[in-house]
Amino acid sequence: METKWPNLINGYSNEGFWELEWMNHGMCSDYPQHPLIYFNITLNLAENHHYDPLSVLGVPPSNTNEYEIDTLLENVKRNVGFYPQISCNRPLKGGKLYLQEVRFCFTRATPPTELQDCPDKMDNVCRLVPPQQRKVTFSLPITAISGHNATWEALASA
Repeated sequence: METKWPNLINGYSNEGFWELEWMNHGMCSDYPQHPLIYFNITLNLAENHHYDPLSVLGVPPSNTNEYEIDTLLENVKRNVGFYPQISCNRPLKGGKLYLQEVRFCFTRATPPTELQDCPDKMDNVCRLVPPQQRKVTFSLPITAISGHNATWEALASA
């Protein structure tokens, strides 16, 4: 976990970050009593090149280019066959919108292997921006493992 799913959030230790991930996602998964199984399965999904956000988004990372969220959603649908959920971050009120996560949704199964369209294509931060301003910037992750960054979420849906 130290090398494959490190913390990238300021103010958190790796352990604090993993606890946050467990509380937000693992407890709602099919493995609420088995954190080790949850993290192993999530890491296996994150290392699968089929779900690599840096390739399925269909555009290169850039600190300056802005990409329409709808275009990114359609690119992922074309490349993977299902709509993800795009999560945004806006550190400064009225400032630039940044791509925070690409979340894939899986049908309930143990282990999860079948993708499905995410019920919400955008999180609240993205959705609250007026449609004509829904453009995000994203650069390469600070830490990339084997070309993938395990901090991009893989979620299971009911």
